[in-house]
Amino acid sequence: LVVSFRGAHINYTPIVEAEYQEKYKVVFPFVVAFHGVSKAIIKKASAYGNIADRSTVIYSPIPQFFFEAYQEFKISESKKIHMVSVGRNHWKKGYQYAVDALHALKQKGYDVHYTLIGPSAPTEAFLFQIHQLQLQDSISFKGQLHQDDLTVVLKEYDVLLLPSLGEGIANVVLEAMSIGLPVISSDCGGMAEVVKHKETGWLIPMRSSSAIVEAVIDFDKTSSEDLKAMTKSAFELVKKEFDYDCNIEKFIRLYESVV
Repeated sequence: LVVSFRGAHINYTPIVEAEYQEKYKVVFPFVVAFHGVSKAIIKKASAYGNIADRSTVIYSPIPQFFFEAYQEFKISESKKIHMVSVGRNHWKKGYQYAVDALHALKQKGYDVHYTLIGPSAPTEAFLFQIHQLQLQDSISFKGQLHQDDLTVVLKEYDVLLLPSLGEGIANVVLEAMSIGLPVISSDCGGMAEVVKHKETGWLIPMRSSSAIVEAVIDFDKTSSEDLKAMTKSAFELVKKEFDYDCNIEKFIRLYESVV
């Protein structure tokens, strides 16, 4: 038996549904090997058993067409900052902090438009927040996109924001980095393993609208040459660690080791 830790069921299910903690403690001793999509997720799972010696980190591979879509970053001639997030509308994605940050940026005189791309409609609470802050004209919603289309659409934006409270390593950040789009990410889950602050992107505290504001302002003030260097470093990191063929080979070695 090989168990793969990927996200929700190890990050927050045992907290929300406490009985899972006991189930994991009972089952984990019978598992031959564990796989985690990040070092952070293995560490979190270790709370339910001594699994370190049976654990292997293999990053989720990124399809080759994302790397083929890479292009050197160019600053938009528009003074408006086009910011985007991708993912389902769920509390753990932290979008409420992004909306508060958008409002604060507007108050400071920054022209920012925020787009959310994902499969689910905004919740009642989320829509109320947007209307209460009078941001209806500054936020757009797009439905879920096929990965092929995402490589094209993401290039329409200036920066990708991940304000999440919990992730393994968010694929959308890897996809943005692989095509040359700057990223701002909360320091959740394993994100620090790929987003090196001001080297491959901006890594900010969770649940902090002010940190999002500061990162967007810093992005806006960063020179074209520095942004090119940052996005190039991000591309090279993802290409090295998330290569499809290399990581499939790691999975094959993992399975061979247990049989």
